[in-house]
Amino acid sequence: MHHISDPFQPEATQQLRSRPPRAHSLVVFDSKGVTFHDHPVAGVRHSTLMVMDGMGDLLAAKPKVLASRLLALPEVKPTELRGHSYIDVPLIRPDEQDSPHCTTWTVLAKRLLIDQTDSHRAELVIHGAENPDVGTVEMRPFDWWHLIRVLVSLDAWMTYLRSELDAHAATVRRAVQATTQVDALRGVEPSS
Repeated sequence: MHHISDPFQPEATQQLRSRPPRAHSLVVFDSKGVTFHDHPVAGVRHSTLMVMDGMGDLLAAKPKVLASRLLALPEVKPTELRGHSYIDVPLIRPDEQDSPHCTTWTVLAKRLLIDQTDSHRAELVIHGAENPDVGTVEMRPFDWWHLIRVLVSLDAWMTYLRSELDAHAATVRRAVQATTQVDALRGVEPSS
């Protein structure tokens, strides 16, 4: 069986295409997906993340594409990376796992997490929201940069998981095929 290497090797990066800059924004996860709106409050100094209850699905938003879109927020890119068309984004290992059923990245301590729970589910989770139906977090540029790094890391992790699952599925298919062939040689009827 082909073994795929750990995506979080030291110095591991993924490249993102930079987009034209935009004004401070309200980034909203709702039933329409992820939308960017000019910030409704005049004179704000930071962009805001808003997640409607149960709408933080990151796989539908395509984490790497979302990360690229977030690069357009003001001052998000570290100073040394500004002005580049393509950015090498350093990957971040997930948090220490408390459970084999969930991989978690902490974006903002005790406030904003990304939970990946199975091969087709990853969710943005806001804790401590005043309104349980709408989680809102004002984030500074370095918080957005950290979120971008986590989104790119999530994308690399999900690609790794899919590759591993495909490799295991191929092994199982070969085993089933070999068993079927042996049974056929013995004259055993396939069970239904």
